[in-house]
Amino acid sequence: MPGRIQKFFMLVGLLKYGIVLSLLLIYLPLTALDGVPGHDIAGNMFVELSWRGVLFAMMFLLAVAWSSMFTEGLIVNGGENRFDKNAPLYRSLKTIKEQQPQDKHIPHWADLFFAIPVTGWKFLLFTILLAGPSFVIIVWHANRPILALFMALLAFVIDYVFLILLCTPAALLADAEPTR
Repeated sequence: MPGRIQKFFMLVGLLKYGIVLSLLLIYLPLTALDGVPGHDIAGNMFVELSWRGVLFAMMFLLAVAWSSMFTEGLIVNGGENRFDKNAPLYRSLKTIKEQQPQDKHIPHWADLFFAIPVTGWKFLLFTILLAGPSFVIIVWHANRPILALFMALLAFVIDYVFLILLCTPAALLADAEPTR
């Protein structure tokens, strides 16, 4: 089995596109600040938005952040199958916890952190990390900041309800353990 450094770089290899997208989600709203590289190109995208603009911008940003979170979790979950074709395509959290760290191709902590199901703390961490800078910049630079704050929170509620409604049929129809 690979060593710690090799496991870390295997994890980076699995998540390379998610890392780039996440960094872009974090960096893009910061271009609204003077002196930040890219200010001349994308700086006005997140400033002086009306209440409708805040609502739609935050809805799309949250949808992208949460999609990235779930996609990265699924990539890490199926990552063991990439290195061992006999491994199951999907591993439950119980299976991940029971598997010995030395038998894995990626770090054990990453396997647990990105595991599906997403816990409330992981959901909150990804939301704050990926959508937090956008939230602050959009609300801070809005035409009416107080109204923008409420619209951003409404966007969170709308997206969350939509996410639950979107996942409900799959959760009701799914077996307890997916099979190969």
